[in-house]
Amino acid sequence: MYLAERTSLRLSTLCALYVAQGLPFGFVTVALAAYLSNRGANLQVIGDLIAYSILPWSFKWMWGPVIDWLQVPGLGRRRPWIILAQSLMLVTIGWMILTDAEQSFTSLKRLVLLLNVFASLQDVAVDALAVDLLPEHERGKANGLMYASSYFGTAIGGGGLGWLMGRTGFSVALVALAFLLLLILLFPILLRERPGDRWCVPAWRSAWQAESSATRRPSGMTLLRNLWKAFSVPASLVAALLALTVNLGQGLLQAVYTVHFTQELQWSQEKFSAATGGYAVLLGLAASVAGGFLADRFGAKLIASFASLALGILWVCFGEISSLWHVDAIIYALIYGQEILLALLTVSLFSMFLTVAWPQVAATQFTAYMSLMNLSRVFGSKSASAMSELLTCQEMFMLMGGVQMGLICIIYSLDVTQTRRVLGPESA
Repeated sequence: MYLAERTSLRLSTLCALYVAQGLPFGFVTVALAAYLSNRGANLQVIGDLIAYSILPWSFKWMWGPVIDWLQVPGLGRRRPWIILAQSLMLVTIGWMILTDAEQSFTSLKRLVLLLNVFASLQDVAVDALAVDLLPEHERGKANGLMYASSYFGTAIGGGGLGWLMGRTGFSVALVALAFLLLLILLFPILLRERPGDRWCVPAWRSAWQAESSATRRPSGMTLLRNLWKAFSVPASLVAALLALTVNLGQGLLQAVYTVHFTQELQWSQEKFSAATGGYAVLLGLAASVAGGFLADRFGAKLIASFASLALGILWVCFGEISSLWHVDAIIYALIYGQEILLALLTVSLFSMFLTVAWPQVAATQFTAYMSLMNLSRVFGSKSASAMSELLTCQEMFMLMGGVQMGLICIIYSLDVTQTRRVLGPESA
């Protein structure tokens, strides 16, 4: 069966592969973080764990040129990379089990880093597959379903496997994660991209000849020159500044409240994972779908401004009522409210950054913005321990709430159409 010939097969495969990306992310940032915190891990350990899981996603743009240029003829342009990346994810999980990584945080964080390196590789390869195979009239629907599938994977990895880890332990949860990834790996193994592709034996000579005669890629210097032109426009730099700051609060506060809720408020592994990795992520999934429609209806800039302002107010108000943190309903309101607002903010920013990007280098420029957003979260997570020595938990909520509200100044100063007005729709 060929993905290029069947719409339902294309969409189901892409969605399954996006679930595979969400699984390890939810497992590490929600389930594993809560598991370690319940066993006495301090804020620096939790912050480092989250930072190490996000860091490879900050540099995933580096995979694009590799995937475009290094291909296995006859097996499909993207399929070999997807199979390789997900297989290496499974190998890393096996390594975690066999080396008992739970007993050494140094080993654990290195393996978490490695796991997310391969997950980010798979992400770029799957995005490239979507660009190759999706006709224009399918892209809007497919993007919504794929983004929702990533959320669904995060819910399973964080909520479902978090509950399992609390009941059975670290190794059993890892085996379950590996089993789920192995099931999803069957999609790229059993399916092929286009008629003429083979399952496992490349057709080197004919494929290379077809590639050389049918494809003419721009030179590296041309790409660099166009990127320089794109980022010379002020709007592109303002967008980069926004991407680099927008997730600071999310990264810092996730580490802070993971430790505070599980250690100070004595939330169990199962309770925390169900709240932050299960129901909250499902609400975020629904909000992300709604956010796309709202951005189209009212404008991405307005929705991003509203979400950032509301998120900042939520954090400030939560910090102000620290005396009520022992009430579960207050905690649930924070967790669910911020997940909804973060989803609205993220989806609207995606739309803004796509508009800012110059079409000639849109894929590379947009991926750069996504990487900066991930790097922003890394900076926040890594600074959590140092900030905790200067401020209390409630003060950190109030500080980051103020920063988040202040971002609407950057959002409103961003002229999303400037790049195309200045440079035109195509390169010179």
